[in-house]
Amino acid sequence: MSPRAPSHADAAAGDPGTVELDAGRLYLLPQILTLDGRLSSHPLSARGFAPLNCFLAREPDHALLIDTGFSAYESLLLAQLDSLIGPHDPLTVWALRLGEYASICNVRPVVEHCNVDILYGSQGVPPEWVDFRPEHVPYGSPVAAGALSRIEHRLARQGDAIAVGAGGRMLQTLVAPLRLLPTNWVYDEATRTLFTADAFTYVSQPTARGPWVVGEDDDPTTFEGALEYLLGSRFWWLAGARTEPLRRGIDEIFETYPVERIAPSFGCVLSGRRTVERHRRLLDEILAQAASMPSIGQEIAGWRTGVAA
Repeated sequence: MSPRAPSHADAAAGDPGTVELDAGRLYLLPQILTLDGRLSSHPLSARGFAPLNCFLAREPDHALLIDTGFSAYESLLLAQLDSLIGPHDPLTVWALRLGEYASICNVRPVVEHCNVDILYGSQGVPPEWVDFRPEHVPYGSPVAAGALSRIEHRLARQGDAIAVGAGGRMLQTLVAPLRLLPTNWVYDEATRTLFTADAFTYVSQPTARGPWVVGEDDDPTTFEGALEYLLGSRFWWLAGARTEPLRRGIDEIFETYPVERIAPSFGCVLSGRRTVERHRRLLDEILAQAASMPSIGQEIAGWRTGVAA
């Protein structure tokens, strides 16, 4: 997925503001995308609107921002942060997908604008992965210089617990059973929220007004629509794949942690225990059916070292 300038339809959505997901503790900071065939996150045929999601976990003495969105929405993101935290409040930034623009585009602006203490990532040297906005630093500056060089950076690994505030709230780093590029899933016990990165991202809306959080009474998702989304997007490889290990991994997470909210990196947030359970079953059924479908990718099982077996 590449960053792009907002279309007229994006502009028509106006400022979506922020959405309080758990009183005073968790917020959705949406950036509204127009589904018009130009986004690789969705099938060519997809139409409507979907949020690109950033999340703010907040405590009185500290906040943590998960993902930062596209460059086109820099001003929106900074205004959303200003509405929730003060200029001197400590803020940690966690980029779940260092290889995806949708996760990292606004890390540099956030570091320049806010009182950022730590940057978390999943691989390499996180400040070097996120520093590609030359308008924010003098031409010719070293990568990860300036404000980025003055903050601490850490890798978030499986089993790590990331603190939000000094009161004991911890976000657990989990293996992502279903993913594209390297990423983690994250569980917040305080709000019973599972952050699923690029999984469970298939829920969109017909208008730019949302809502961007759906529950049992207003969930528009159908099996056919979710299946079309997955096989028509970057999850095309699920057709004909061995999906049983994916299903077991997802089941293990949902059986281990009480989840009452699924918070994907784009697409509507899924709220409520029944809604969560419905989508858990829905994805499991899709993975089971996909395994028996004809593969739409290249057959490589008969090849080794570039020579036909």
